[in-house]
Amino acid sequence: YSRQSGNWNDPNTWSSVGVGGPVDGGIPGASNPVVIGDGISQNHTVTITTNNVITGGLEIRGGSVLDLGTTTGHNFGALPESKILGNGKIRISSATATAQFPAGDFGNFLNVGGGTVEYYTTGTTGFTLPSSILNYNNLILSPGNANITMPNVNMNIFSNFEIKGTGTGIALLNSAAQRTLNVYGNLNINSGTLRFNNNNNAQTIYVYGDINIDA
Repeated sequence: YSRQSGNWNDPNTWSSVGVGGPVDGGIPGASNPVVIGDGISQNHTVTITTNNVITGGLEIRGGSVLDLGTTTGHNFGALPESKILGNGKIRISSATATAQFPAGDFGNFLNVGGGTVEYYTTGTTGFTLPSSILNYNNLILSPGNANITMPNVNMNIFSNFEIKGTGTGIALLNSAAQRTLNVYGNLNINSGTLRFNNNNNAQTIYVYGDINIDA
């Protein structure tokens, strides 16, 4: 269990007793299910700075965050039949052309009522979202000074799709082929730009909620 915000590899971040419990000198391993936050008052952000983290399972409770940065090779479902649960947030960046989504059974986390996935840039290297993930509950794109491009697939976002640009980078709809994006909640442009590229391939967004564009 997380006991405070901190680095994944710091034993002070973890307790085997409960969320916010005492330090006992260990970090999660391949046989350990992991719980981050309690979803009420203890909201923690845990940051991973090394590749190839393996855990038995994972639950990110509401208000808490697991930040992968540009690290890769993670498996959060090593125990048989384990599922990734919770309605917190997982943040992912990438140092390569395509972002890598961690391994594990994320079906519940990505489905209706699940959590939030935020992709964000670091530095000036842009990337494309993984084409293996077709559905998100909530999706946030946060381009800084590099672009983030949607994958060349049809996609569903069951709740909200949010753009939070913080620099010169923009969020791009992939223009390699005609694709459809269904947003069953709201499309929120909180800052920055969501761009339809002109490449003779029409991109269609169906928004079943509201379209909110800040000033």
